Amino acid sequence: MTSDIQSRTSESSGILSRLRIGKWEAAILAVLLLLGLGIRLQRISNKLLDHHSFRQGTEAMMARNFARDGIVVQYPKKEGYAQWSDIEVNEFPLYPATVALAYKILGREHDAIGRLVTIMFSLATGFLCYLILRTYFQNSAPLWAMALFMLSPLGAYVGRCFLRHPMAFFFQALAFYLWLLWVKKPGWGLWIGVWISAAITGLMNFPNLYIGFPMGVALLVTRGWGSLKDKRIWWLVVATLLPPLLWLKHSLEFSSVFLASDPTGIKQRDLGRFIRLEWFNSDFFWNMWDGTWNLLLTPGIFILVVIGLCLGWRSKICWIIRAWLGIAFLYLCVDHYPIYLNRHEYYFVHLLTPACLLGGIAAGWIIGKVVLLKPDHIGLVGSAATIGLAMAILLPWQAYHFPLMEKYMVTEYGWSQHWAVAGAKVQELTEPEAVMVVDRPEDALIYYCDRPGWVNRFENIKKDQWQMSGGGDYLLITSYRVGQDENGNWINVGFDFDNPPEGVPEEGLSPGSPAAPWVRANCPVIYDELRFQIIDLQPEKHGRSKPAPG
Repeated sequence: MTSDIQSRTSESSGILSRLRIGKWEAAILAVLLLLGLGIRLQRISNKLLDHHSFRQGTEAMMARNFARDGIVVQYPKKEGYAQWSDIEVNEFPLYPATVALAYKILGREHDAIGRLVTIMFSLATGFLCYLILRTYFQNSAPLWAMALFMLSPLGAYVGRCFLRHPMAFFFQALAFYLWLLWVKKPGWGLWIGVWISAAITGLMNFPNLYIGFPMGVALLVTRGWGSLKDKRIWWLVVATLLPPLLWLKHSLEFSSVFLASDPTGIKQRDLGRFIRLEWFNSDFFWNMWDGTWNLLLTPGIFILVVIGLCLGWRSKICWIIRAWLGIAFLYLCVDHYPIYLNRHEYYFVHLLTPACLLGGIAAGWIIGKVVLLKPDHIGLVGSAATIGLAMAILLPWQAYHFPLMEKYMVTEYGWSQHWAVAGAKVQELTEPEAVMVVDRPEDALIYYCDRPGWVNRFENIKKDQWQMSGGGDYLLITSYRVGQDENGNWINVGFDFDNPPEGVPEEGLSPGSPAAPWVRANCPVIYDELRFQIIDLQPEKHGRSKPAPG
């Protein structure tokens, strides 16, 4: 623990010479990577029915279509309420394309493959936390930063989901790290690396380009205001912005929802509301507190982050990281998902990397201070302090991590527990290319289809003709519908396909399908269960008899 006595800036060039990783440090890095891997491998073969199943299912559909139809990244497809696939061009589909490539290499399609791709990028981002601080510190701070990243409950969960975010955050952190190296010793190799990684993170999620703010702070505090005269910097800005802007133009041609309003007229990202301080309210700050204290971080890690915020007032890297954390917080103020709409918890991961960097600096500082108390017994005292701090982090982590994982890794409460089972039964009982109609308009089963274009909507059964529009063969009726109580909690409010479409429905139920009388009079039930029914809409086509009268 001698290296904990002081920290210093490394002026050597080249990544390997800059790191100077000893055998013990390499062993600790390996242990931390294995720890992070083990945490993220929990229920790796789960179906995509855990938390955030909506986004996971969308990514999985794009990956599946890429694998089957060819990887044409400018036209990613997902299944919808039609006999064809919808174009989904919001964000650049590097992640589903990568998963599709993995499918082709491994020769099979499996959800676990997509999760493993996510895990790889999540672990790599944790290692980047180490590299970023190792550029500036020779104490234990880099290892602590990596450890805190691996132990984030939400970071660990999102870091094993079928989601693009861990990949996008990896490229964001990589751009930041390479930029720190470039401002110390500019070179065209690093310039190209910064450009590629920054452009990719902007393509995958345009707002991720806020990383340019802490990068600008790093430039000014390292090389001064005169550095703004360097043309390479402005060429880098243009080169970085060009690919995301071209992709945004392309996506708008296909009805991108980047800046679109939801049916209530609320925009996901509304700069006007931010400027008017509409986010400045108790709900926002409670969401931020709840999301960081016991979801993104644990109390132990949170305290370290607070200490890190208060340290290093003369340290350049501390101010650079504060700028990163601050701009990420401001982004959450502009992005209203965690504030006004459904709180998508994975948005809090924007804060994870800078928070872990500050927490790592604090942990390294604490160990260094303890070691200085007993310089004659530096090894023993340093080891004891390290073990003590590790226990102070691990105990609250255990109390917060496992309940979160148990809550998020079970099937999403609500429709997926019924619809996914029903979807499997439809696949078992119908022909491969059957087109099915669902008995309600909510997005549900489409995210668990295993073939393109076999889901339609019950509204396509025309009320005036009682005939199908779109060639539907089967109807899936479910008795389950999810709603929200007065406190915003998801509950079963029921659904009855046969409920009269006009007039006041039975208490607790929603209006049923206008096609119900025709369906009951003309279509046989081929599967009946308490939770759902499968009905043949075209019995003549399939050689079945119509239901008996009455």
